Amino acid sequence: LFIAAVSLSTCANLVMVMLMSTVSLAITVTNDYAVYDVTDVILCHVLAMFIPGFWTGSFIAKWGVVRIGLVGCILYIIGIIMMLISEKIYVFYIGMIFIGFGWNAGYSSGSVLLLSSYDIKSLIGPLVQSRHDFIVLGCSGIGAFISGILYGKYNWKYVLYYTSIIVFLQLFMLLYIFYIRRKLILITTNVVRQSIQQSFSGSFSGSFSGSVTSSASSIIPGTVIPGIDKDDDGVGNGG
Repeated sequence: LFIAAVSLSTCANLVMVMLMSTVSLAITVTNDYAVYDVTDVILCHVLAMFIPGFWTGSFIAKWGVVRIGLVGCILYIIGIIMMLISEKIYVFYIGMIFIGFGWNAGYSSGSVLLLSSYDIKSLIGPLVQSRHDFIVLGCSGIGAFISGILYGKYNWKYVLYYTSIIVFLQLFMLLYIFYIRRKLILITTNVVRQSIQQSFSGSFSGSFSGSVTSSASSIIPGTVIPGIDKDDDGVGNGG
């Protein structure tokens, strides 16, 4: 789960940083809009990043990290497609607002998932958090540098192309970790339970089967995780 959390947070932050670093150049240099347009676009983008934070936690608690993470990916894709299609100033406004909303959903989901990757009562919490922040911020710094190179060597659209690849990596990580791996664990648990019930009988069979089921379920750390709760469908508690 630590790898999943870091991957989700890194992809979400990387896309935002790469686009935010070069959108000012795309507005003023590529399209000859005024400097005050840049400040207004960035202002709207930053507001979209943080204002939804008042409600994102409640959404994650209700629908799970997978659904909210997927919403973040969809918002990223909408914003990128809009800015690929048109470079009018109002498109920059709307597109960067979508990018801000997508960052909030994706990064918040990664943060919640990180807390589920270790026991909050243990002493490794600060170590886990520091490693998470180091990887996320380090990759973001590298991404900002790369986005400048892409813009200088090619153009603004190439930055959008490369960030769209990162969004699909984020989407693949969500689907792989929370669907495929979880289904395989459930299938393995059912197979083990059936084989035990066929081999043994009585109360010994029931207790031993329960212990094996519990051990198999512990492959994913964290007992109850929003979006991976054993009582839901793997995508949240609202299903």
